[in-house]
Amino acid sequence: MVRSLLRQGADPNLANAEGLPPLHLIARRDVHGDMIRMFLSTNEERQQTVGIDARDNSGRTALEWAVTSCLPLAAKSLLKHGANVSGFVFPTPSDSDYLGRGSSLTKLTAATGLLAIVELLEARGYEMGRDDALKLMGFFDKYGLYESTDFSTSKDVDDLVDSLFEQMAKKRTYIDYLKFVSSYKMRKIPYESMEACSVRLCEKILTKFCRDWALDPFMESLHYRLPIVCCEMIMEKLKNKDLFNICLAAAGRRS
Repeated sequence: MVRSLLRQGADPNLANAEGLPPLHLIARRDVHGDMIRMFLSTNEERQQTVGIDARDNSGRTALEWAVTSCLPLAAKSLLKHGANVSGFVFPTPSDSDYLGRGSSLTKLTAATGLLAIVELLEARGYEMGRDDALKLMGFFDKYGLYESTDFSTSKDVDDLVDSLFEQMAKKRTYIDYLKFVSSYKMRKIPYESMEACSVRLCEKILTKFCRDWALDPFMESLHYRLPIVCCEMIMEKLKNKDLFNICLAAAGRRS
């Protein structure tokens, strides 16, 4: 229907009563990125210009809406069609109502999805800073991705988590991680083990990002009195929530 309307001359940039152009509306909900591809390709066929980097009444671009809604495939489609990252502003956790504190598998999808978004932005030249990393860690916290892993599980569950993470680690990109999490392999996890597996996998998936961004703030807090190797050894013992708190404390000192 959308394609038909566009081909009959519908204005692809006409905002609704809330000041949202069609592309922005699509970017908030397009889980698979298909609608964005169809919308933009149809307008390209008609040689109709779409304001892909236009800002709505709230000041956001379609790309910023896709990121706020944690929709990496929507972001991928926008970037592929030329969305510019030079003026991109990383959203804050308070900007997003996505997920709330959803099911364990939904949280796992959020973990891989958020990291996939960072990967996509950086591939297009976006440079993450400490403030951006802190915002992303705030998303992890909002979505309940720092849940404690201090609970006992059976050897079968531990082996399953290790096996799943080993399979994920072989993937080349976080988009591939996301596809794996959405695959039938995850659906085959016994229901009674799903919560434990998802929490443990979230911890493993987020660890590298959290350690990488917490290292400098951690060394800073020690006034660089310890060599980097010692700091890395200490951080290996910390949970992702601890690493987030280190970054929060550093941001507080800088403000």
